[in-house]
Amino acid sequence: MLLNTKDPFDLKAIKTYYLLIVSLLFFSVLIILSGCKQTSHEKICIQAVDNLPHELIPGVYHSYSEMQIYSQVYEPLLQLSDDYKTILPNLAESWSYSSGNLHLTIRLKPDIIFHDQRRLDSRAAKHSIEWIQRTCPESLYLSNIDSVFILDSLTFRMVLKKPDARFLYFLTTGYGIVLFSPHDTGSAHDQHVSFPAGTGPFRVKTRKDDRIILQKFGLYRNSSGNMAELVFRLFPYSAQLEKALERGEIDMVYMVRQYALDRLRWSGKIGYIVNEPLHCNMIAFNLKHPKLSDPLLRKRILTAIDLKRLTIYHNRGAAITATNPLPPVYKYFKDIKQAAYDSLIHSRLTKEKRDSVIHLTLYYPEYSFIRPTYLEAIKSYLEKRQIYLDVVYFTSSKTYEQAIRRDDAELFFYGWRSDILGDAGNYLWSLFYSDSPYNLFNYRNSSVDRQLEKALNEFDNKKRNQYYRAVVEEIVGDMPAIFLKYIKEYYAYNSIKIRALSMTPYGIINYKDVIINDE
Repeated sequence: MLLNTKDPFDLKAIKTYYLLIVSLLFFSVLIILSGCKQTSHEKICIQAVDNLPHELIPGVYHSYSEMQIYSQVYEPLLQLSDDYKTILPNLAESWSYSSGNLHLTIRLKPDIIFHDQRRLDSRAAKHSIEWIQRTCPESLYLSNIDSVFILDSLTFRMVLKKPDARFLYFLTTGYGIVLFSPHDTGSAHDQHVSFPAGTGPFRVKTRKDDRIILQKFGLYRNSSGNMAELVFRLFPYSAQLEKALERGEIDMVYMVRQYALDRLRWSGKIGYIVNEPLHCNMIAFNLKHPKLSDPLLRKRILTAIDLKRLTIYHNRGAAITATNPLPPVYKYFKDIKQAAYDSLIHSRLTKEKRDSVIHLTLYYPEYSFIRPTYLEAIKSYLEKRQIYLDVVYFTSSKTYEQAIRRDDAELFFYGWRSDILGDAGNYLWSLFYSDSPYNLFNYRNSSVDRQLEKALNEFDNKKRNQYYRAVVEEIVGDMPAIFLKYIKEYYAYNSIKIRALSMTPYGIINYKDVIINDE
């Protein structure tokens, strides 16, 4: 229909019509923009951390907070099942040993994409392994790799120097071999990785002094969450973390201290996800010291402390009383128990000592999760049995580590969190093998060493665990430490904003599957 532009009524109608259309379009754009802004805000999750890495160097991390970040960017070849023992595919779809368990052949999954949109292949795997070997020469597992050969575009072979039944479990953890694009590290000797190209569900978007912002990687093969960005924000002090969570400034806090658990829960908007205990806290004896070389004295100290009561009253559900050095994720060893609190046994042990009054020095790290009230309770138990502790306090982790490594150290708080799960050998070897750099007890037992060495060559899981049982039984009998408690790892999160939360056996949040609620 043609418009009659000479008719004034028609002109007025036309102007009104066009003004209406323009207004509708304008308000539609505002609504769309407003909706986009709201949606973007709702799809961001902020996790508080107590430190940030300077560079995201593959295979290198210095704290568990850093590991949370790495695990979103990089991925290992294999993964550990929720049963804490079964090895599953991850970047690798299959693997097999040959030549006396010295040749490990791995086939990669097809169609895995790096963050720089290059495809994962055997060349990238070989480059990653050899680069990490040069970067982490002190690694026991990496140093056992003699060479890497490419068999085809998706298949490669690692040749080991000696058999090691723990090696496959090493490939399930992000602290060892992770794969990254050969183009993201520059030269072969470049160790500064600012914006790495891994295979993980998130890629690095922005780095600042107080935060690292990760962005969802659209070409990732397997995710069910709706999060667009993941922010790791620095809070140097633990009290800041909990306050920021209560105020709604952050959405997630790792390792909430036990005395804050109930207070945060009472707010009505804080939920918790709890990982199986992986960490054992202990009071270590320096067996090189003349006083502590006496097993009767060590038993006298151990049986003087009511560990069960101590855990209940001082950890508010955030720990389990320890029975041996291995955390309960190693389920095959839970029945092996150290000597328990017993006042009658202790009285007899005290009478057998010609000089019943004992003075010992205990090193205490003030920066740790061990509360002063917990320390005072231990002192009180021991004083009832005429054992007196002179406590030396440390505020620096560096000076504390130097002190506990000296021959004149007597007693000190020590803890161990397993970097490799699924096989108890890594935990036991690290702490109790005679030549291990982490054997700060100065524990020497040739039988334990032999059993651990035999376990390396035993690829039958049931038989290997029998070696480990013999090792744990000997350790418990020798009493190189008082195994105090297994720490539960509590993540506090904004339960109004976040749902469908899960974590890996290593305590890494599966952010790729996190669902953020629409308000």
